[in-house]
Amino acid sequence: VPDLMIGLGDFLEITGRCGLGPLVAERNSAMGKVMPDSRRLVYEQTLYSRLAACGDQSSQAMDADVTVFEPRLLAIVERKRAELPRVYWNATFAGPEMADLFSASRGRRGWAPGDGALDRTIDAMAYLRQTYQWLGDPDRLIDVAGLESNLAVLREAYGARLFTTLIRAITVLEQTTEALAGVGTLSCDGLDELLRVASGQDAHRLADHLARFSADGESFLSALGALALTPGAHGMATPYAEMPALQEFYRTVLRWRGADSLWSRFQRAREHHQSVWQGIETDDCRA
Repeated sequence: VPDLMIGLGDFLEITGRCGLGPLVAERNSAMGKVMPDSRRLVYEQTLYSRLAACGDQSSQAMDADVTVFEPRLLAIVERKRAELPRVYWNATFAGPEMADLFSASRGRRGWAPGDGALDRTIDAMAYLRQTYQWLGDPDRLIDVAGLESNLAVLREAYGARLFTTLIRAITVLEQTTEALAGVGTLSCDGLDELLRVASGQDAHRLADHLARFSADGESFLSALGALALTPGAHGMATPYAEMPALQEFYRTVLRWRGADSLWSRFQRAREHHQSVWQGIETDDCRA
């Protein structure tokens, strides 16, 4: 998002009338010029809020100077509001925290049930979703500490851990199901032994583990999809409608219900595995 360039006269008038001197000075400082995208989002939303409030005050004034000044100010307010979705994209979907959420190197240990990571990640994405809806509200400023703490949760890489386990689960299910397809050559005693093992405590724990993994995956991906499709508020459009980059992200990462997605492949492998087991349990030997 390019910086807004205006003439010195307009700059001095706007900063003076609207009391923006300290805020703009912070942005133009050495640290302000290299601020991270999360802080740039907070800055831009704060700037928009103050400009909008200044515009409201100016519209109520009647002097000639304000009549000349107001159209220029309102044009800047509108431009700043139009830029907010792109600033939001840079701070969230294009940020390093979202990259870490899906970083293969961070997801090597895989998914673990009940460690709290899913709840923390879903809560963080809900906060980011709410943050977008706050952008167009001049009376609701984003708290930088809250924003950055929730972005930091994404660095736990829950998405990468989930997908690491997803790939492993697909491989194991498909290989096991293929092996089970050959049990027709076993004797009835052999089939009885196979079913005895399959009905044991370890097998039940594995089935429960797969069911928990499936439920956790659905919850995570639904929350991620909801974040991408965040509805706008206070005159802001949904980010999905406004940003081609977000549309591409949704197509490539979030189309988890598509027939060619890894998630759909996992669900098919799981259902086929259960179907094969049901066939074995109703084999003629059990008649």
